[in-house]
Amino acid sequence: MKNYAPGKGPDYGEDKLHPKEIEIKGGTAEKAVNFWFYHKWKVIIALFIVFVLLVACLQTCTSIEDDVLVLYAGPCNIGASGVEGMGVALSGVLPRDFNGDGENHATLVGLNIFSPEQVAALAEEAKTDTNVAPVNTYVNQRELSSFDNLILTGEYSICLLDPWLYERVASSGGFTKLADVLGTAPDGAYSAYAVTFKDTAFAKAHAEEFQYLPDDTLLCIRNTNSMGSVINKDSTLKKHDEAIEMFRAIMNYK
Repeated sequence: MKNYAPGKGPDYGEDKLHPKEIEIKGGTAEKAVNFWFYHKWKVIIALFIVFVLLVACLQTCTSIEDDVLVLYAGPCNIGASGVEGMGVALSGVLPRDFNGDGENHATLVGLNIFSPEQVAALAEEAKTDTNVAPVNTYVNQRELSSFDNLILTGEYSICLLDPWLYERVASSGGFTKLADVLGTAPDGAYSAYAVTFKDTAFAKAHAEEFQYLPDDTLLCIRNTNSMGSVINKDSTLKKHDEAIEMFRAIMNYK
């Protein structure tokens, strides 16, 4: 039987080395390989942390803080593009830069909520029209609970509401009288506390942006008396005063 030297034999060429004989020459390269072998996970985790911090920093530096928030709640699922368009229109009527960041920026936040009557009507319609989906009552109740909480905290003072949600808040004295904000109540107002939004000159001038809202959507503004316990009352009151300025700008739009 023929004996083969290490690294020689039928499975090895004459000029090939056995894996155990392979060495990386040149001290710097060898050290780099060894460092990576023993510390690669530390390096990967460190790079990941740096990446996360960099993204967070960029978002903080480039994000725009809202000057005012407007709440829509009702059966209309506005969608992202609709929300963005309404936000741009609302930003255009903002009377001043409330937070002093150099940008006039208003944001509309939408909650898709159906009344019991609307839920029943859609369920009946879905029986004969496959394009109509019945309302998920669990999600609907969750959104309604969110609405009640947002109303109590006072973060959203300017509201665009379906009539039944308006009545839900108005019944507990949750809105400010239009006359107290504007000096006199507008002609043809829905009530002492609300106007039909699409009757306003502002909504008519921006009909394309607000086309998604139902025609009976009501515009109203919260009062501070019925707001629940808030963490920072001074800040909440300041934002409410700013919302009143915004509300006046919408109502006095020409």
